[in-house]
Amino acid sequence: MKLTKLIRLSEWWQYKMAPLAAMGYATALYCGADVLALLPGLLMVVVSAMFGAAYVSVLNDFTDIEEDLAAGKYNRQSKLTPVQRRLLLAASAIPGFLFLFFFYKDSLPTLFYFLAGVSFTAYSMPPMRLKNKGVWGVVADASGAHLFPTLTIAAAIFHFAGKNADAVWMISAAVWAFAYGLRGIMWHQFSDRMNDTESGTSTYAVKREIYNFWIIAKGILAVEVLALCVLLAYLNMPLLWLVFGLYIIGVAIARTFFNIKVIAILPVPGRNYIFLNTFYQLFWPVAVLLVVALQQPGTWWLLLLHLVLFPQNILSCFQLSRRFFGRLSAQ
Repeated sequence: MKLTKLIRLSEWWQYKMAPLAAMGYATALYCGADVLALLPGLLMVVVSAMFGAAYVSVLNDFTDIEEDLAAGKYNRQSKLTPVQRRLLLAASAIPGFLFLFFFYKDSLPTLFYFLAGVSFTAYSMPPMRLKNKGVWGVVADASGAHLFPTLTIAAAIFHFAGKNADAVWMISAAVWAFAYGLRGIMWHQFSDRMNDTESGTSTYAVKREIYNFWIIAKGILAVEVLALCVLLAYLNMPLLWLVFGLYIIGVAIARTFFNIKVIAILPVPGRNYIFLNTFYQLFWPVAVLLVVALQQPGTWWLLLLHLVLFPQNILSCFQLSRRFFGRLSAQ
């Protein structure tokens, strides 16, 4: 059980925090600012996002106890008394309020950080509990998990760099993050569709027929890729385009040689891979930090630190490469 929890924590850390850190690096690069000077601000936003995620985790367990029991799922708060659960929830919310009122000094990141908390609270907490209200649930989750945290870190970096937030950059980041968040929560809901049906949880995936869902999935992915291309174009760094192209080639190789099913959202039988996940969690932040290191001597240690903090996808890519070259040599 402890190993399973550790793996899930590592996956969450990679999925949520690596793209968020990447947006911080990319915004700093776009601003043309000294990345080392912005590190304290970047660290503050990442830490605040971690505390926000802790609140979300506690809130989800707090509000899902009955449904988890009905579906036979383990809930970490099931052995606590009602009073203990409320105290735990209150304690998890306190750090968020501290960041909101004492650490954020600019109105724009403060607003986005607040809206992230509101989105998740509305998603889980009765009487709104948007989780059970179809499409509003996926909108709330995508907003709380990706849209508003991304806007928080981008607006904060502009503030710490002493510049006004660029409208096109912020809008592109918002569209990209929201689409990415929609794909993530929809994949999760469709993967958990059977359990939610058994427990009577009326999620979007439970209510939605899947026979023509691929149209919606590819539409969301197309919007996401378009917004990402706008961000890459604004950064105007050939190395980033090169890494993006190599990633697509790598996905094509994995699909061809290892029969991996590359999906936009909807899980399918076989080995699934959600398109662009590894790019956001590994190649995008590493490529941006590589550009930063080439432009600003003395920042190479930041790249090494990022690789240490987010090792999971590096190991996965290494294992896949070994299998690929092993198969080539066998032929």
